[in-house]
Amino acid sequence: MRARSEDRYQRVNYWWLRGWKRNHCASHSSHLQTCCGSLCCSQLRSDSRYALESILFGHEKGSFTGATKSQSGKFEQADGGTLFLDEIGEMPAPLQAKLLRVLQDKLVERLGSPEPIKVDVRIIAATNRNLEEQVKEGRFREDLYFRLAVFPIHIPELHKRAGDILPLAEFFLKRYRLNIGRDDLVFGSSALAVLPTYHWPGNVRELENIIQRAVLLCDGDAIEAEHLEISPLASSNASGSSLQSRENPQNGTNIASNSMTQPNAVGSASDMNSVEREHILKVLAQVGGSRSKAVQILGISERALRYKLKSYKEAGFEVDK
Repeated sequence: MRARSEDRYQRVNYWWLRGWKRNHCASHSSHLQTCCGSLCCSQLRSDSRYALESILFGHEKGSFTGATKSQSGKFEQADGGTLFLDEIGEMPAPLQAKLLRVLQDKLVERLGSPEPIKVDVRIIAATNRNLEEQVKEGRFREDLYFRLAVFPIHIPELHKRAGDILPLAEFFLKRYRLNIGRDDLVFGSSALAVLPTYHWPGNVRELENIIQRAVLLCDGDAIEAEHLEISPLASSNASGSSLQSRENPQNGTNIASNSMTQPNAVGSASDMNSVEREHILKVLAQVGGSRSKAVQILGISERALRYKLKSYKEAGFEVDK
């Protein structure tokens, strides 16, 4: 993968499943590291047409309402380097046509300018969609698909690459134990035995979350199987299950949980809330009550943390100020 992505004249397309860190894969291109740009195409769906084109191709002052100054687009900014287009399958149809022209002619036109600008940009695109099916359904241009898919790379599910599980787990352990000053924390034998047997329906993202949680739950010197809270017996059915997420409408916090991670999990709302509460309070204790540090570890906003702590206090739980 590294060798192909370093080829200056290749266009590389990654197919991945949800839970893979595709930006990490793209960053293994040495050319990408020297001069690059990136764009998540799913973000292009909610803006106006002019704003969308401006993001990719730039605009001149006065070319549309709100264009108070000239601005270069992603292609100009990545000239001489690589542009990483994440979730390319989400790109709106009008932009697909304009992207095709850039790939064919190596020219971009800013909005409001008739002068084409020559660019030399290598594209790395990633998607979790089946683009061939998208083409058949008329949702993705066939000519653009063939332009992009010069060298497609399919990234398989984590459970199909069992040899990667323990090295990745060690990587995440080293990262998160530093956050709480536990440099001596290691994996115990039971954890090392159970990690490769789990199905990992959430792939690398699920593995990272479970290791982060285990670091916080472990009070001893070694993380054991009980700290991971995953069930190898349930993993055979995990491929048919997905991560369940709960969103609090009052604060927009979304904390994902896997119904297969507990051997005897009932999955009731009260059980889930109890696990979440214990997790949050333990993180706060680990960082000495520092809410700014806690939100970084938890991955939620300070507003969300304040709301949750207030609700815990009102329910009669002890919450440090």
